[in-house]
Amino acid sequence: MTIDDVMDRLRKGGVRDDQFAGCDSTEVAWLEEAVGLPLPDSYKEFLLTFGRSAGKFGRDFHFFLFDSLRLVLADQYKIRRSINASLEDGGSGIYIVEEAFFFAGCSGNFWLFDLRDRRSNPPGYVASNEGDVVRVVAWSFTEFLVLDEG
Repeated sequence: MTIDDVMDRLRKGGVRDDQFAGCDSTEVAWLEEAVGLPLPDSYKEFLLTFGRSAGKFGRDFHFFLFDSLRLVLADQYKIRRSINASLEDGGSGIYIVEEAFFFAGCSGNFWLFDLRDRRSNPPGYVASNEGDVVRVVAWSFTEFLVLDEG
């Protein structure tokens, strides 16, 4: 699945072309530099295509779009620490690596990439600071984008 496929599915769900607003390449470069590791190509393409707006899509997430994402970059460490504490309490032996990048969050769940995975369209994971679960939710970022059809 490509970003174009995602856009087509969003259009079918009622998002109009004038509601798509992407970031510019300097903003994406800034984010990648702030993270300190290369971001997946599919994620960068997402930001360039509709990283500022895609109608109602993504509004329920706390830092899915660029403006709110850049504000939460400093919290990445706190989120990882909180989730790892819950995972440790649960005795699962699972933990979130330092190279994790949290790109969305909602209701105590956080979606992330493992930036050690250099694929252009890597799996997306969900972790909760309420329990001891970390699991794959989509085998690619673009698949994650259409899980609930926006």
